[in-house]
Amino acid sequence: WQNNDGLLLKFGTANAGPSKAGEYRLDGPLHLIEQTLDLTTVGSAGAVASGADQVSFPANAKVEKIEVVVKTGATGTGAVLNLGLISRDRSTEIDFNGFVAALPLASLDTAGETTTVQIGGTYAGALIGTTVGTNPGYLSADYDTAAFTDGVVFVRYYYRFD
Repeated sequence: WQNNDGLLLKFGTANAGPSKAGEYRLDGPLHLIEQTLDLTTVGSAGAVASGADQVSFPANAKVEKIEVVVKTGATGTGAVLNLGLISRDRSTEIDFNGFVAALPLASLDTAGETTTVQIGGTYAGALIGTTVGTNPGYLSADYDTAAFTDGVVFVRYYYRFD
């Protein structure tokens, strides 16, 4: 249930489980959000990433890099992964592939494989290296071409404030 302030409220043990995303403290100017993403929960349309609805990506943050680390190899013929942001109203796109655009299955199919996405690099979305707008948002995920039928990844979002 979403209250008048836009806060999503969940009730009961089945609905209010532990989050699969959180922020970690790092020494120095960088901040880190790490997310565990079950690729079978990713849909074809941009939406709040499963398990990340309690973690809000801050406004005015500049994304340095994204790391995608494969825990369980992905399957899904032709599936590609997009990572981005959705507004806190849970329906308005900020940029559904703003962090990672069309990361292919070949980068997600082997446990332990790590893909680093940086400004100007392959699979870099438009939000990498830029300052995200004045409104915070939730992490979003979607696929293109085909659904993932298996796979779990850890996604690390490194950012700083200018």
